[in-house]
Parts: sequence; C-alpha cells; structure tokens
Amino acid sequence: MPPDLRCLTCGAPLPAPPGPAGGRRARFCSGACRQRAYRRRVRSRRAGAGCPGRATELTALRRLLGHHRLVTITGPGGIGKSRLAAELGGACWVNASTVEGGSAEPGERVAPDGHGSQARANTAGGAVEPRQSVVPDGSEHLLEAGTIHAPDNLEQPVVRNQSDLRLGASTAGVAPDPEPALAPDASKRQSPADATDTPTHPAQPLAPDGSERLLAPSTIRLPADLGDLLVLDGCEERPDVCAALVARLLREHRNLRIVATSRMALGVEGEQVLPLRGLAPADGARLLVDRVQLLDPFLAVNQGEVAELCRVLEGVPAALELVAPRVRLLGVAGARQGLRTALDLAPGRRSVRADLERDHRRLGEAEREAWQRLSVLPGPFDAELAAVLGAGPDVLERLVAASLLVPEPAADGTTGLRLWAAGRAFAREQLGAAGGTDAAFERLADHLEREIEPHLTAFLVPDGLCRKLVARAEPVHATIGWLTERGDARLATLTCGLARSWLALGRNVAESEQLLRDALPHVEDRPDLKASLLAALCKAAHRTGRYAEQLKLGEEALTIESALDRKARKASILDLLAAGLRASGRRADERYREALTIARELADPAVISLLLNDLAWAALESGDLTTARDVLAEGLPLARAHATPGRLASVLHTAGALALAAHDHATAEARFVEALLVTNPTDGLKVPYFTEGVAIVLTTRGEHERALGLFACADAVRRGLGAVAEPAWRHRVRQATAAATTGLDPRRAHAATRAGARVSLAAAVAHALDASAHFHATGHGQLTPQEHTVAALVTDGLTNQQIARRLGIAPRTVATHLERIRAKLGVRPRSALAAWFTRTTADG
Repeated sequence: MPPDLRCLTCGAPLPAPPGPAGGRRARFCSGACRQRAYRRRVRSRRAGAGCPGRATELTALRRLLGHHRLVTITGPGGIGKSRLAAELGGACWVNASTVEGGSAEPGERVAPDGHGSQARANTAGGAVEPRQSVVPDGSEHLLEAGTIHAPDNLEQPVVRNQSDLRLGASTAGVAPDPEPALAPDASKRQSPADATDTPTHPAQPLAPDGSERLLAPSTIRLPADLGDLLVLDGCEERPDVCAALVARLLREHRNLRIVATSRMALGVEGEQVLPLRGLAPADGARLLVDRVQLLDPFLAVNQGEVAELCRVLEGVPAALELVAPRVRLLGVAGARQGLRTALDLAPGRRSVRADLERDHRRLGEAEREAWQRLSVLPGPFDAELAAVLGAGPDVLERLVAASLLVPEPAADGTTGLRLWAAGRAFAREQLGAAGGTDAAFERLADHLEREIEPHLTAFLVPDGLCRKLVARAEPVHATIGWLTERGDARLATLTCGLARSWLALGRNVAESEQLLRDALPHVEDRPDLKASLLAALCKAAHRTGRYAEQLKLGEEALTIESALDRKARKASILDLLAAGLRASGRRADERYREALTIARELADPAVISLLLNDLAWAALESGDLTTARDVLAEGLPLARAHATPGRLASVLHTAGALALAAHDHATAEARFVEALLVTNPTDGLKVPYFTEGVAIVLTTRGEHERALGLFACADAVRRGLGAVAEPAWRHRVRQATAAATTGLDPRRAHAATRAGARVSLAAAVAHALDASAHFHATGHGQLTPQEHTVAALVTDGLTNQQIARRLGIAPRTVATHLERIRAKLGVRPRSALAAWFTRTTADG
C-alpha cells in the first residue's frame, strides 16, 4: 500500500503518483497552496534579520541544506544554535530563560527560547515545571532530543506540521492518528517536554539482533517552509541515540532534511557541521543594547564600555542576554566590575556553570585532564604549548569536537587554539581543586625558558622566535605572572624574550617597558639577567624618544656586560648607545665602529650589514655623504645576501635617504619602492618610513594631495604604537609636509590630511605604489598596488581568509584579485604565483 501523501501547506490528501514506476509525486494540492508555501519561504528568508549578527551563518546554513540532507549546528552552550535553527521557519525566540522558584534539573528541555534554554514557572507545590512554548503558525516545532532517554527505551516525542512521517521498524500501511497530538491552535500545541507524558508503543528494534532500538511507530509532522525539514534540538543530551535516530530517518525517508543542534557532531555519514562562534563585536554590542532597552527604553549606555563587556563575554548571545538586567541595575561599568567571564552569571539557576558541569561529566579522563591543564593558557596558543601540557593532537581534536576548544586562524597564516573564557574559568577551578595549577605552570615555565635562554646573548632575537613569542604573548604573560608571585628569577628570561620580541616588531612598547621594570627587582643577584633587562629598557626608551634615559640605561648595561664577556650582547648595547648619542645630536661614530669591530670578530654578515647601515645613517645625518655612500656600498650587498626582508628594507631606506640628500629623486624613489615591496605591508614600525620616503618624492613632483595623505597615515600609525621617528628624518618629513601644505588650498590640504589619517597602513602602501612612476615602469606594474599586496601575502603563505582579515576586505574580493592576478600573469597555482613574486622582487 502506498504511503499516505499530504499537501505540504494544508495537509489535504494527495493522489498517488501515476504510472508503475511511481514518477514524481505531487507536493501541493493546488496552486494556492504552492503560493502560500512560496510566501512563507520568502518571509523566512527576510526574517533572518531577527537573529542578530547571524546573517552569514544563516546563509551558510541554507546553502548547506540546499546540498546536504543533514546539517549539525555545533557550538558551546548559549551560542545561539537553537535560535539559528528556528530562523529557518521564520521565527526567532527572544525571551530569556527565567526561573521563579524551586530548582532547575539539569536534564530538562522544552521548545527553544532562542538559546536552547528552558522557560519555567512555579506550580502550587513549589516544583518547577516546563512552561509551554507558543510557536507561530507556519514555522516548525522542534523534536527535542533531550526527551530520548536510552537506546532500548525511547519515549515518544511528537512534532506535527503539514506532512506526516512514520517512524519505526515498519511505516507502510499505518494509518494516521485519529486524534492528533498537536491541535491546530498554537496555544494548545504540545511542547516537546509534555511529550514524555504521552503513552508510548513498545519500542521497535533498529537492528535484527535487537542491539539498538528506535522510536515506536508514531507521527511526526514536518514543516512546509523549506520542504521536508526536521530540527533536532539539544542532541548533546544523548548523541548516540540521536545519531541512530538520524541515520534511520535519512535512510527511510529520501525527501527528509534534518538540522540538528548539538555541542558536538553526530558522526552520521553525510553530515555537514556548521560551527558557531561568538558574535562579532558590533553585533554583540547591538544585541546587548537591544536587550537592555527592552527593559528600559530610556537607559543610555556608553558604547566603549559596551564593547568591553561584549569582549569579556566573548559575544555569546545567552551571556549578553543574561547580563542585560545587571546592566539596567548597575550600568555597564557596574556590570563589568567583578565579571571575569560568563561563568559569573546566574550562579543560582540553570546557567553557564550547569552546562559546563555537564560537559565536564561527558568527557573522558584524558580529555578532562587536558582541558583542566590547558586552562592555564589564556588567549590563543599553539599545538606545541598544548603538547607541553600533555594535550596531543587526538585529545585536541576531541576537545574541538566537544565545542570546548576553538581553532582560531591568526593574521600571520598560522592557526591558534583558544578555550572559551567561561569554560577556561570553570576548568581552572577544577584544576585548582585538584592541586594541579603549579605543576602546569612549571611545565610551561621550563619549556619557555629553554626556548628563550639561548638567544638572550644574541645581538638580535631571531625573527621566527620573535613572531612565535608575540603570537604566544598571553600565555607567556600569564607564566610571567605566576613566576613573579613566587619570586622566581626565570621571570626575567621570559620577560626579556617577550619584550625584545615586541620591540623588534614595533608593538606594545609601553607594556614591554612596564614588564621590564617589574622584573628588575627580582634579578639584583643575577648580573647577566639584569644586563639583558637594562638593554631591553634602553631599546624601549629609544622607541619613545627618551634619549637621555636611553643613554643612562645603556651605560649601566654596558658596565655590567663588559664584565661578562658576552661579545654579541656588548655589540648590541654599543649600537643602542650610539643611536642615543646620534638622536641627542652628538657624534656616535666611535661607538658604531667599536660595535662593528666586535661584529667582524664574530663573522656574522647579517649583524655587520645592520651596523654598517647604522654607521651610514650617522654619516648621512652629519652631512658626510661620501662616507655614507662608501659604507652603504659594502652594507647593501651584505644585506641583500644575508639579512631578513625587514632588515634589508631598513638598509634600502637609508640608501633612499642618501639619494634624496644628493637630489637623485629617481634613485630615491626606486629604493623606497623596493623597501615597500620586500617588507610586510602591515609592519607599523618600518613601513611608515618607506611611505614617507615616497611622499617626499611626490612633493618634489608637485603631487601634494597624495603626499599629505601618506604623511598623515604614517603619523597616525606611529601615534597608535606610541613610537616616534628618528629626529633627522622627522625634520625632513616636516619640511616636506610644510611644502605640500603650502602648495595646496587650505581646505584641500586639510581634507587630504584627514582622509590620510583614516587610511589603513596596507591601503597607504597601495596608494604609495600606485603613485610611484618606478613601480609602474618595472614588472611590478603588471599588477595594481592592491593586487601586488595580495600577491605578497600569498607569497607569505596566507590563505584568502587571512588576507581578507589583514587588509580589511571581504574574502570574495581577495578571490577576485587572485583571479585577475592569474589572468595577467598566466599562472594558476599559488606556488607559481609565489615563485613569480619572489623572482620579480629580487630582480627589482
């Protein structure tokens, strides 16, 4: 007997398909029902705006459903999985979870309120019962997987909409229920929680041996909005049961599509996983303000304080909604005070803590111990640090699958890992209770000390180690704090490594200086560590233009270092002292030559090239162009052969400044452009010098507006870093800026300066290259400046997503740029593009 067919809109019976082969079955009983279904789909898509900040995820969910039959929305508790699933039916549940007495049992669930939480009301006897949800007509009800208790004894959840679906060992020939469990009136519809009171039929075996059982024959009514769709909410309650149920449904009902929400993937064949992250800062702030104004429409909030509160709560929608009443009562600053993570919210009711306790119980022993040890790592960390704490790749994969650990692509092309802040705080509590905090930090401190200590005596921290330590800044900072509490001298090694790395990359100058000063009192009996800290403080003083203090710190460090016989460190301190003397308007040749003599003894060509560059710059400042030219004639070839791209760019900048002083503007432009081409376009310490060099050349050509924009961008970047330019260069830039301003109408000059101050550094690089005649006269002119920047980042190994984040553009725009680059150059693989870029950069 053919299965019972009904219209997806009104539920009226449909005739069987004609012909022996079955043919294509009808879905609607009339054109009017087809039109109603279409209007519901349109309303559903427009309703996505009701789910704040999830437009991209909603589009991705619909796209996945268009190609796959099973999509599982994963993420931690409160991230908005149920709300996103509800958007498919055009409804968005926004009422917060409330408890007005009694205690919440951790396993109970009802229809979604927007975050998978339950609404409850007091009963006469004081017990807490689920409140029945009302779902608008035309949207789907949710089959709550939380009502399924065991593989061999499944209770009967009932969901009904426009078409009937039979579940069980055999569905053919079973007539529909004469008394539907769900009345047409939405106010009388049965919630999934009430389904546990419905009499159940004997369970039917799923496998011939009876090892697993499935739902007894029952009726499920599917939604009309997106075809045959079923939403299974809260599958983490019994993932094994839900996986068996989903596999059976997909096998027996070819037109069915399923959306599941769970903390982890179900592991069913053909499953597509859609992981949810926290809301973007702007979306999180919008949601919080909206929820606060629902409570008090006239309450004004400070947007900066709202952004900070959203950052603390990681954009988790449920946490933002839970904190809204506290904001109304105490204001944003009062709500933020004492609030470390979402773990501090709603401790006396079904809360973030209750969800995390369930997650903790579900983990295996290895995963539980790894989660606890990883909790000492704030912010992003890498797999190497995780392995130090005993979390290998297999354990990390299982923690990611359980939505406790989040992979986080970094701007430098690597992928970091991060624990959700609330989960980290909970795991840290468990680790403290087990007495494992000190042991975990001890492992970290030993590993980091072994990694940093060999390079403390080097002239420069290797570029790779610099970037690694900067990427690990938060875990290193946390370990320094733990060592400081114990007065452990190893804190100086870690502090010096992190501060020198930050300063080398031009970041966190003020924070570096504070860390170094805090570490000094702990190393009075360790002259080797004290000299290293003083030298790093000397570098920080130079970055911020405090040259008298720089000289004082440098002399003290040199006195200590001279007794230690560490030649590379002594040469480094002499270089810093010479830079301070030069910036103070005093002769520095003697110090530079002393440092250069030591570098030649060490036979390190990279260090020799850097010291030659510094000596050439000093000669240039003193007006001795002949000496500067002779020194650079030796230093530039050494830098091309042995220096890193960033340090080569510094030598090229000196060569450009020398050409400017000789009024050779074409050569100056070529050197500045080459410096822009070989260095990272987002290096805020070096790139402003190169864009200013191009701007000075533009001023000599009368292109004043472009020049003023570049000058303003460089100045804004430096102010953001708390850094200052070299005094002699700063004087040259001021002269050129004054000339450009004089050459323009005051309004146009003001507009160009304001526009330049708002431009990103990467965009300024593109503008500088676009304005350069040398750039267009060479092979690089085949590409536009933006395309050239994209090609440079592809050569650095970044993905399209990482390039998009770096440049502040959409990933689709990056893909468009790459297609144009490939069409222009006739290359397809990214490796071939990288090879072309490397070759042309070397030739240029």
